[in-house]
Amino acid sequence: MKKYFVLPALLVALFSPFAVNAGVQGSVGVDSDYFWRGVSQNNGNPSLNLNLEYHDGGGLYAGAWVGQVNYGGDKDHEFDFYAGYALSITDAMILDVGLIHYTYDTLKPDLEEVYAKLHLGNWSFSHHMDIDNTDHTFTEVEYLLPFVSQLDVSLLAAMHSEENAAIAGAGENEKYVGIKLSKDITSNLSLNAMIMDGARHGEVMDNASVGFQYNF
Repeated sequence: MKKYFVLPALLVALFSPFAVNAGVQGSVGVDSDYFWRGVSQNNGNPSLNLNLEYHDGGGLYAGAWVGQVNYGGDKDHEFDFYAGYALSITDAMILDVGLIHYTYDTLKPDLEEVYAKLHLGNWSFSHHMDIDNTDHTFTEVEYLLPFVSQLDVSLLAAMHSEENAAIAGAGENEKYVGIKLSKDITSNLSLNAMIMDGARHGEVMDNASVGFQYNF
């Protein structure tokens, strides 16, 4: 598979007249920290992010996301480009498969993964696999609590493969659990929070974030 497949395909999809007519939506937000797979990507600092996503009116979608990161080096921004197809099997079951391309300031390819997600009622199961090394995988299970009415509360548990944990910055923490919370303040503005398992041990500032997101 060619490394540069995703970027040109997304540019065509997002900015062509057909794409605008079909439907483009997006969001802009800021989080007190940016967590990716249980690990801070911005060294405890606020992170701005922007997302644009195209839908064809069926199950096909493509998108681009950019956010601030801080690894103590010359990487200041993460760029994600993705494309996939979501198949509605029943009203309560959706199978979503796709490809995601992670890159940083230079826009040179850093990581590409294929993924499969199964949404089954309040449950969501996802599995990611590195295209270049199939031993690098990431699996997550999420459950949306049905009895909480004032906001959305999800419990999640995830696991890195042993080979993938070091690359993701997780070190020896191959498994983690967490809580996601979100609340719609208006039709466009939402408040969100992420609390990782490490917060139980008194390290709240290193294992939690809050943020605002404007959807358009």
